[in-house]
Amino acid sequence: MKSQSLGSLLKPTLAAVALAALSALSALSALAAPVAASAGRSGADEAQRGRRPAAARRAVVKSMTLKAGEWGGSHARLVAGAGRVTVEFDCAHGHFEGPVTLDAAGRFEAAGTYVREGGGPSRVEADAPDSAPVRAEGEETFRARYAGVVEGRNMTLAVTLVGSGAEVGTFRLRLGRPAALQKCL
Repeated sequence: MKSQSLGSLLKPTLAAVALAALSALSALSALAAPVAASAGRSGADEAQRGRRPAAARRAVVKSMTLKAGEWGGSHARLVAGAGRVTVEFDCAHGHFEGPVTLDAAGRFEAAGTYVREGGGPSRVEADAPDSAPVRAEGEETFRARYAGVVEGRNMTLAVTLVGSGAEVGTFRLRLGRPAALQKCL
């Protein structure tokens, strides 16, 4: 039996490993070619294809704010201003701080107050400043969560009381539309 050196035994194995490595590199190169080609396209090339340039697609989504003005619907009115949002319902009112920032899907959440109004007379304390709110007898104030979804000029607003989790309701509002309220007496 003829003795073989270690080098002569490894030569075929090393050749097989080198061939496998070259095959893998070739396959990776074929996969990377379309990616490299699209990365090299100019914004004009992308625009001709009806797509935003790659840099614009990777840009961070810009936050939007709720449009200021009156949003009205059945049983609810929301007035959005720069610093405060007020909400009026048939037998209640509330507010939360603005401006309201919308996410990329047009959603927002805000913590605020919800005041259930009682019917009957209102009173102001004799020593209260002129800017003091008028309180109706029987009013109850609650912490509330206002959650909305805005699609163009339409909004769906859900109001939930924080302590109890009770749902006040869900309202469909439209920017520039007057509210249809039925105030409690």
